[in-house]
Amino acid sequence: MADDDGIVLNLTPFVEKPKKKSNEAGIHRAKEINKNHFVPGKKSSAPESTGKSKGKDGRKAKERKYIDPKDFTPISTLFNKNPDIPTLPESSVKSNLQKVVFTSDNVDDLLIGPRLKGNLKEQFKFSTLTHVQKLTIPTLLQGQDLMIKSPTGSGKTMCYAIPIVDKLSKLVPAVSRSDGAYAVVIVPTRELAFQAFNVIQDLCKSCISIVPGLLIGGEKCKSEKGRLRKGVNIIVATPGRLAYHLKETACLDISRVCVVVLDEADKLLDMGFANTIREIITIFDNGISVPRQSVLLSATLSSDIKDLASVSLKNAAFIDTEEENSKKDNKMDSLKKQELVMPNSLQQYYVTVPAKLRLVSLLSFIAYKVFLKKQKSKMIMFAPNIMTVKFLLAVVKMSLAKYFNIAGDIAKNIQVLHGDMPQPDRLKAFEKFKSLEHGVLLSTDVAARGLDIKGVDWIFQYSCPTQTEDYLHRVGRTARIGEEGKSLLFILPSEINYVTMLSNSGVVLSEIKLFDILGFLMDKKLLKGSKNDLKIEKAATSLQNCIEEYLVTTDELHQKAIRAYKSYIQSYTTYPTAQKDIFHVKFLHLGHVAKSFGLREAPTKFVASFGRMPVKRRHESAEQKENAKKLNLQKQAALKDGVFSGPRPGKLKVGLKSTSNKKKFAQKKKKIRI
Repeated sequence: MADDDGIVLNLTPFVEKPKKKSNEAGIHRAKEINKNHFVPGKKSSAPESTGKSKGKDGRKAKERKYIDPKDFTPISTLFNKNPDIPTLPESSVKSNLQKVVFTSDNVDDLLIGPRLKGNLKEQFKFSTLTHVQKLTIPTLLQGQDLMIKSPTGSGKTMCYAIPIVDKLSKLVPAVSRSDGAYAVVIVPTRELAFQAFNVIQDLCKSCISIVPGLLIGGEKCKSEKGRLRKGVNIIVATPGRLAYHLKETACLDISRVCVVVLDEADKLLDMGFANTIREIITIFDNGISVPRQSVLLSATLSSDIKDLASVSLKNAAFIDTEEENSKKDNKMDSLKKQELVMPNSLQQYYVTVPAKLRLVSLLSFIAYKVFLKKQKSKMIMFAPNIMTVKFLLAVVKMSLAKYFNIAGDIAKNIQVLHGDMPQPDRLKAFEKFKSLEHGVLLSTDVAARGLDIKGVDWIFQYSCPTQTEDYLHRVGRTARIGEEGKSLLFILPSEINYVTMLSNSGVVLSEIKLFDILGFLMDKKLLKGSKNDLKIEKAATSLQNCIEEYLVTTDELHQKAIRAYKSYIQSYTTYPTAQKDIFHVKFLHLGHVAKSFGLREAPTKFVASFGRMPVKRRHESAEQKENAKKLNLQKQAALKDGVFSGPRPGKLKVGLKSTSNKKKFAQKKKKIRI
């Protein structure tokens, strides 16, 4: 044993101190399991932790409460990270293009038959004529070809309907059903065909021997052939179906046709009917044995309209109701595309809405103006595509019932109209909406042309039309023939220059503030009291959450929302090149746009799982590799002769002697597929 060094060690057994209970581990675990489920200040049914923790300064830190996922409701952040709403300076452009539609001219001054004149007074309650009717009807009664440009809603249908019925009623011998067609009216859409047919049918009550008929797509050709076999004197038709019967129906006799009308000519061209119209005109030129009067009507004019007029009209007069003196000009070369013209009784507004707030703003406006306001309104809402219409139809019905608690049969006051509907359903929806005292019609541009629906108070445009002229026709469904009307256009902050573009065309829009529209939510019974921004934001967030929760629990509506989102993005790429500085996909925040369709997920999640199938890497089998080798050998054999075969006809021979020729040959080889 070694010597003692004199150092004494006082060793005591080590006893581990008990750890203090803390909820730090529980909070950490809760963070990992449910990171987004902590809502400060919100009560939860879950038991609260009794542990306390201290911060660095020794003070007690606030306890964080854990919410079970099944009890958690996410809060939509509608008012964060939105782009600033730009403001435009007050426009100095005065809307001097708004024209007075009515004149003081009496129906008694028209040189028409007494029975027809009495029918106009009793059936149509006509006491005065519109400006365009005063200018055009006397010219058409004289049998002259005429081209008419007039703002929509000015009564252009009567301009040709009255002269046609008057002309046929005065024929000697009297018109018989067995004589066949005397007049043909060509219109672009089925709804406009029904409308023109109903007007002509009512006019024919003054002369019951005149029989009008309808030829449109969506109807059975067999029944139409039977109608033509019995005899039709005035035909109202869409281009495609008329061209079919002219070729395939032997009983259709056009030898006596003395009047041909092209109504909404610009829409006929926009829908791609130019070649069909020229084909119909050629058949008329070869088959009609009597002098023919031709009429062309449009709300806008372009060089294409000028070309169509030169084919269908001969020595025509041109009447433009925009001119101060309403001059007639027989020279078609003088036609120019002019500025847009609006009725003076139309009030036009726009509101700048960030993408995330579009859906709640739409529902707020529709609910208040159509259903909650004491003085209820009749409204037509235009959407960019069919999928958006289907989605909004379901969301509007759901929100009115579940959030706004509107009692009664809501469905009867909400109608829909689009191109995918069967023809009987389209006609039924159109007639139902016409009979409503208040309600909303959700539609694509199918309803933008020529439809005359009385009592429409508001035109609501959920997005900007792709063509500027379409704006004119959309808002033309209200303020018709002297009535008052209003229109509202939704624009994104990036689309503010569209308002300037309309202003340069003579169309001046007044601004409505976004919170004025969202403020309509405060009129809901659950949110009474004074209005302020915080309460409005709370109401809008509550409505958005209601929609999103319903989408999560309803798979069918969720799929409609995804389809509508994809269709909206696709439709955004259809704007003309000249407007790409305003409408371009790169200006869209896709996540915010998804929010406007009630979608909580990021677009990358649901787009990948819906629609286009994922691209799979191709794995070639041994047989496929062998076939590729054979094809390569065939290519090399063809190269020796310098002859290539490709998608274009003919042969290409190239000399391979010089190095420069070989380089050129190699470059062309890349471009041509064998």
